[in-house]
Amino acid sequence: MITAFDDLSSDERSNAMQALGSIAAEQEASLNAMVNAGGIGVLVGLLGKGRDDAFAVRALSNIATVEGHEQAIIDAGFMSKAKDLLRNADDDVRRLACKTVYNVVLWLEDSIELLFSTNGVVSELIRIAKSDEWEVRVEAIAMINAAIESGTVRHVMWFADNGAIDALCNVLDSDDETIVGAVVDSLNTIVEMGRGYARVMSDDCLNQIMD
Repeated sequence: MITAFDDLSSDERSNAMQALGSIAAEQEASLNAMVNAGGIGVLVGLLGKGRDDAFAVRALSNIATVEGHEQAIIDAGFMSKAKDLLRNADDDVRRLACKTVYNVVLWLEDSIELLFSTNGVVSELIRIAKSDEWEVRVEAIAMINAAIESGTVRHVMWFADNGAIDALCNVLDSDDETIVGAVVDSLNTIVEMGRGYARVMSDDCLNQIMD
């Protein structure tokens, strides 16, 4: 199915995409078989081609949760397509794109540098964290928290100077204690950088950090 993908009609391609997505959601052995057959390259190649996006990014999101496939997804060119996926009109595509970026980038050496070197991706994550649908925002916030936690001073300051403070402060009223706890840790990291960052935070935001 994978090697014959280029010969399929549009409807056949969509049916094949659904099948690939189902395989990628199954047991690890099935997922690895698909990867070994060249599935990652096919899936990344289909991104940006309209209605295949949702199926392709869902399958890649599942693949990225299995340790060892992160570099292959990057090598196939996923990060070069991430910015457009994060701007996609489909909420689920944006959510899964955030999740895939998180899973692909987080566990690799020099991962945060990779994130910052990919044009526009960090800015899109901040935009999503500020104003997207909640299910999408949660995934972007998780990536921002992880980047602040593992980034250098330069990375943290870039987030602070480019809208991450507002994005993080705006979720402190969430009922999800796990999200709030991670956000508070990120904001504390930013405040510890100095440079007067605390002055740009609202009183409500500061009070929750200090509690």
